[in-house]
Amino acid sequence: MPNNSATNGSGFVSYSTGSTTTLNVNSSNSYSYNSNGLLTTQNVDSNGDGVVDNTITYTYGLLTNMDLYSDSLIDLYQYQTFYNNGVIKSLDATQFFGDFDGDGILDGILISVKNDQFGNTVSGSESLILSSAGVINLSQGTIAYTYDANHNITSQATDSNGDGITDSIETYSYNAQGKLTSHTFDYDANGIIDEIRTYSYDANSHLTSISSDSNGDGQPDYIETYNYDANGNQISDTTDSNGDGLADYIETYTYDANNNQISDTIDSNADGLADFIYTYTYDANGHVTSKSIDYGADGLDNIITYTYDANGNMTSLSQDSDANGVVDSTEIFTYNANGYVTSDENDNNNDGVVDTRHTWTYSYLTDTASYDFGANGSIDKVVSYNYDIVKGTLVSESIDSNGDGGADSSVAYTYDTNHNLITESVDSNNDTIVDSVTNYSYEANNHLVSQTIDSNNDGLAEESYSYTYDANGNRTSATTDYGNNGTADVIITYSYDANKRLTSENIDSQGDGTVDSTTTYTYDANGNLTLAVNSSQTTIQNFAYIGGGGSDLINAGAGNDVLSGGNGIDQLFGNGGNDTIDGGSGDDSLAGGAGADVLTGGLGADTFVYNNLTDSLLANYDRITDLKINSDQIDGPNAVSASNLAKLGAVSALTQAGIQAVLTGSVFLANGAATFSFGTGAAAQTFLALNDSVAGFSASTDSIIEITGYTGSLNQLAVI
Repeated sequence: MPNNSATNGSGFVSYSTGSTTTLNVNSSNSYSYNSNGLLTTQNVDSNGDGVVDNTITYTYGLLTNMDLYSDSLIDLYQYQTFYNNGVIKSLDATQFFGDFDGDGILDGILISVKNDQFGNTVSGSESLILSSAGVINLSQGTIAYTYDANHNITSQATDSNGDGITDSIETYSYNAQGKLTSHTFDYDANGIIDEIRTYSYDANSHLTSISSDSNGDGQPDYIETYNYDANGNQISDTTDSNGDGLADYIETYTYDANNNQISDTIDSNADGLADFIYTYTYDANGHVTSKSIDYGADGLDNIITYTYDANGNMTSLSQDSDANGVVDSTEIFTYNANGYVTSDENDNNNDGVVDTRHTWTYSYLTDTASYDFGANGSIDKVVSYNYDIVKGTLVSESIDSNGDGGADSSVAYTYDTNHNLITESVDSNNDTIVDSVTNYSYEANNHLVSQTIDSNNDGLAEESYSYTYDANGNRTSATTDYGNNGTADVIITYSYDANKRLTSENIDSQGDGTVDSTTTYTYDANGNLTLAVNSSQTTIQNFAYIGGGGSDLINAGAGNDVLSGGNGIDQLFGNGGNDTIDGGSGDDSLAGGAGADVLTGGLGADTFVYNNLTDSLLANYDRITDLKINSDQIDGPNAVSASNLAKLGAVSALTQAGIQAVLTGSVFLANGAATFSFGTGAAAQTFLALNDSVAGFSASTDSIIEITGYTGSLNQLAVI
């Protein structure tokens, strides 16, 4: 789906053809974009009466320069654009140019790139700019690419001087697993191959050989072969540098029980005698703690030791340059909260005096979203997003929940080396103390395998989720443990056909090993979902709705629907049925409608909408899985401030009588709201109740919404 699009429950899609796109159903949005294609204004008509009810505006920050050497001279300029969720906007051009010596004259390069809808580069141009006495010399060239059905690059044609004539051509071939098997070079684009490189793999897709025919005569001139142990660790690398069938270079490796490499032995002339030996030791986290070097296989010549902080950042490097047991030099590193090095101090002779010091400072891109909930020109809420320029990830959010110019809460995010979110830390009152932490972990293919929620940051998770996948990356199970006590409360299993399409979903809603409901799915010849039927043989129409990368409007049908907003600022309406709604990234609006719905806001400052109190009654109440107080909002029929929202105790039973005993007419006021709990310990549940116009609780007219797993303080919970 294009980024500037909207989808309704009937599957109709509206695409932007200019600067504004509008879709009219029961409600409508209009969007405006700047010249870079970034969303600047969103006007919301929530009831389709032609009157704008809410206006959201966006501004974007820009990293303009970097001082890499802390010498007050600008060394590097960058320009990049991002989506609101922090992902670099792949369809935009990225420009990079530099004044590397800070003399005000450009020294670097200017690159312009165009990508297809998959993010593949299809063409690019490069300008090399060299400054000499203020004179700029410019040469230009272009590169064009083609791709196969799996988005692997298959050819690269280079016009090195921009005259419109191809100067060189490279082609690529792949096996069924997507591994590169050949790479050819036609250096003068005359149709004759000048060089061929071929690649071979074993059954586990490990590279086993590389050969190069450098003159295109069909005979390899260079061959390199690799061997592996049963764990997939490379144990040897042998080079035949002239293709005569005799080894000219041999390198071997050994590993410990944790698959850490502990030795590297080099026989540089393949005479059977080691010429260099490197050995390594590790800590319990797999970090290298020492490296010993024997340059002639006649005894140690150099020993390097390393230390690390709790986050795995290297904090020191010490060298014993002659391996006599005495440290000769030391290097110390410090880091900021995002894991970037901020200082590097060298004591070159280990006399305790710093000889050289380098320091770094970093800039971040900041986007701001301002909310005018009444479309009256008054800003009611401001959310600022800080992005990591280099990695393209969201670093933190700062939320001004009342538009007074001061931050009321903040959220910080950290990521692993593959840019997967691993921690989400919430400071619910912006006092610099983290109030709750959600942790995420992933398997080797970057699929989420676990999520734990520590709602009071005491180091103990109160809720956990776990997931499994098949060899194709399809999720096969999702297990919920609401108390994080090792006992599954809900288990969902999934099955797929040969085309990786979901065919059935089994839900064990009690975690007792008995399937309580099953939904099956059928597809037409084109792979489109045509029918979804649950275990009661009820046909479910329009079951799954998946948003794109932009700001989507999705209206579901009357079945038990699944709605996923994905990236962008989405509006998701479940309507009838027991729906599962996930906002994904961005500041989303979620309305479950009738039925027992499960709502997950995801990243961003989300709004959970309850215009009709009967949408979440005691008989089948909704559950919000990740309410972030002071970041997310509850939008009810009547506004209730945090100070007027009653914080009540535990009820003895989730029945009308049990709740009425606590939510009495004297505390659960007309048009008011209250929180209460049920159960104790790890099994405790937290609820928000919304009152109609009659004081006291009524199971048929008042809403209750489960918010177990919320983050922040209930004392700051309000209804807008």
